[in-house]
Amino acid sequence: MLLAAAAAATFTEGRADAQTYTYVDQPFLPTASNYGGVGLLDMRNARFMPDGYLSLTGVLKSPDDRIALTFQALPWLEATIRYTIDYALPPPEQRALYSREFDLKARLFQETEYTPQVAAGLQDIIGTGQYSAEYLVASKYVGPFDLTAGLGWGALAQRDTFENPLCAAYTGFCDRPAFTGQGGTLTLDYFRGRQTGLFYGVEYQTPIPKLTFKIEYSTYAYREESEVQHIDYERIPVDVGLSYRFWSDVDVGLEYMGGRELALSVSMAMDPSKPNFPSRIDDMPPFTARSEADAVAAQTEIDIAAGGGPVPAMRTDAALPRPTAPITKPVVASAGYQAEGSPQVTEPGDEPWRVHFVDLTAPDPVPDIRPPDPAMSSASAGDENVGRLLRDAGLHVTDNWIDGRTLVVQIDNRPVRDTGSICESLTAQGRSISGVQEIALVGSDWNPIKFCDSTPTRAQTIAAAAVVNSFMTVTTTVSKPELIRKLRAAIEAQKLIVEGIAINGTVIEVEIENERYLRDAEAISRTVRAMSAVAPADITAFRVTTSIDQMPLTTVTMSRREVDALADSSATPAEIWSASVPGDASPSIDYGNGRGFPRFGWSIFPSLQKELFDPNNPVYIGVGISGSTHTELLPGLTFDAEATYDFFNNFGSITRTSNSALPHVRSDAALYLKYGATGIDDVTLSYYSKLAPDVYARASGGYIESMFGGAGGEVLYRPFGSRFAVGVDMWQVWQRNFNDLFGFQNYNIATGHVSLYWETPWYDVTAVLRGGRYLAGDYGATFEIYRRFDTGILIGGWFTLTNVPFSEFGEGSFDKGIRIVIPMEWVLPFGASTTEDLDLRPVERDGGQRLENDTTLFDMTQTSSEGDLQRQWPSVFK
Repeated sequence: MLLAAAAAATFTEGRADAQTYTYVDQPFLPTASNYGGVGLLDMRNARFMPDGYLSLTGVLKSPDDRIALTFQALPWLEATIRYTIDYALPPPEQRALYSREFDLKARLFQETEYTPQVAAGLQDIIGTGQYSAEYLVASKYVGPFDLTAGLGWGALAQRDTFENPLCAAYTGFCDRPAFTGQGGTLTLDYFRGRQTGLFYGVEYQTPIPKLTFKIEYSTYAYREESEVQHIDYERIPVDVGLSYRFWSDVDVGLEYMGGRELALSVSMAMDPSKPNFPSRIDDMPPFTARSEADAVAAQTEIDIAAGGGPVPAMRTDAALPRPTAPITKPVVASAGYQAEGSPQVTEPGDEPWRVHFVDLTAPDPVPDIRPPDPAMSSASAGDENVGRLLRDAGLHVTDNWIDGRTLVVQIDNRPVRDTGSICESLTAQGRSISGVQEIALVGSDWNPIKFCDSTPTRAQTIAAAAVVNSFMTVTTTVSKPELIRKLRAAIEAQKLIVEGIAINGTVIEVEIENERYLRDAEAISRTVRAMSAVAPADITAFRVTTSIDQMPLTTVTMSRREVDALADSSATPAEIWSASVPGDASPSIDYGNGRGFPRFGWSIFPSLQKELFDPNNPVYIGVGISGSTHTELLPGLTFDAEATYDFFNNFGSITRTSNSALPHVRSDAALYLKYGATGIDDVTLSYYSKLAPDVYARASGGYIESMFGGAGGEVLYRPFGSRFAVGVDMWQVWQRNFNDLFGFQNYNIATGHVSLYWETPWYDVTAVLRGGRYLAGDYGATFEIYRRFDTGILIGGWFTLTNVPFSEFGEGSFDKGIRIVIPMEWVLPFGASTTEDLDLRPVERDGGQRLENDTTLFDMTQTSSEGDLQRQWPSVFK
């Protein structure tokens, strides 16, 4: 799957971005070394791929073949996982040594006009140590030449060496411990050894387009291989090669190594931040704007209903010009979150959610002309008294502003005192605030709660209601049921599930579930586009709520006028985002007019089972077909089942058996593949619920995964707009029989974890820390870090340390691996919500193992989080 995705990206993506420096522009991607990371041949240089790039490299040569996956994790950090087949060093009863290795390279200094780029690297840092090395390298462009020189330790100090200069600082650097044992052990014994090698080389961009020539002086002599096989694999320390770039991101190289061996290399690079297809076959429908006449007519009716005069808050483009300065411009931190305590700047006469446009070129924000929060202010006696009255009434004020003559106070609870007495006191104090003639209390959902007016005539009460939120009766010749039917049909035509839909005055409210598209931002965009084509002109706003398994996630309110501007190409996605109000959806939301229960769905799809990086063979695969069903019995109650029928596999050739001293919770995976390739993957009954604002929960029971069944649940607290979330899961599980049918073995365990999630403000990186009890009964913690791109591709890694000693854990010493998630939407030319998850472990043992559930509540809620919505907004609202 990974190779197919890389190939698809190569042929459809076009030319990659150029590698740029402060003084030189090199319009090419750097080439890979034989170890996978950017470099010369066997030696590395100080170059890096563009940020976020992923490359796959394969090298065929004697005495070892290599395949490597390299990820430019950060602009300055390169990570490589590699599988090496060394035919010269076969262990007993094996045809070759199969080595799993991990490398890191970090940029220390960027290149300038007069100084080179400098990097430091660690090679094979947690493997068996066969290729373990460290290096410090510098590279400098001189015209078409890229000159490289570096110092190497360990495996890169096997010829023409000199005494380690670090020995002068500390004699301990002269001793390099031998890497023995199970491999995978963490160590700080880097840059050690009595000898240091000096390597150097040149990469030349020839006059022939796309052809690169490389030559290097290598300090890696294949010493151990030569001694075992009595063959000098590196007769001379010079390697040369040619690399030709086919298409835009594919390099094919021919090399002559050590004056003896020919080598062939192929490297494919891809940019996971870019869509694989420039356009899709399921394009979104256009936004539809009301005509100017319809917009003016709708506004006139609202003005008349508000008392015969124009209400400043309800002005339209035809009545008043669009403001040129920001109306609301929150201070936004990176990754799409509003900074805490950021000021909101609002002009008088505008509803709180009708934010209009943000002038992104404005040098200074518009001064805040709102009064201080009456619940907290002491600017004047009137303000202080208003704040005291609100507090005495038990009200929690979340925002306030002046709209014309009205002081609007937003609260998130209901008064504990009689509203009549509150009004009488508030209006007396409110008149002490200049220009205020009435006070309006509104809820967190913008619905009016109470209007307090010193001259409470009917016309003024209606006008105040229009100022707060124009919840007027829809004046259209189409009946409400007919309009709802048309809206539902338009939204469902976008392959979305309508869980509820209502018309609340001049606002259309809809709850959708997105099972078709990768991003909920796209689902919201498609919903608004569909409604804009059907809704009457007097509809002034759209309110869309996303949900999953009957758990409301996020509600986004958009002004109809901003949708009109987007349709007329007079607004940008950034402006529309600033004009929209996202927030946590109410747990009890129910717009009515939803689908009934039960609901049934099914799918059939190809199956690929795999066992990678087995110490005796790199790849075992099984090919078959899988079928799954999803039944929603009642709101939140689901029944899911999946089974696989296997057509072909080579699992029968697996000879390796588990020698683990721990309970065999994962190390018997080969037995499940042999006897359960055709079987029941999972059968579960689950209940999902949003217990309170920002609190999600699920309970599940059944055959949870291919190796375990049981019951348990998970609770997630994820405050909307926060970078942090915390989850707790608890399970009681039994180990399943190897045939993956209905039986269980004797082993059972109670397992569970507390998980802390942090969406960092850097490069869309998320860090996860989990602590608890694992399947083998061991206790410890897992640290995971990954980077999620706008395309949905996720790349990261993890490691787990528990109370199991490295010697008892066995080969690998502790659990660790690389995680890659590739959305099918990135591979296919149409929308799809499914993903291909790939966990690359050097070796799978029993310590530090968790249940392999399909997903977590954090992942389920991710695409509707505020950060994800803002990141995805520009690509779907345009």
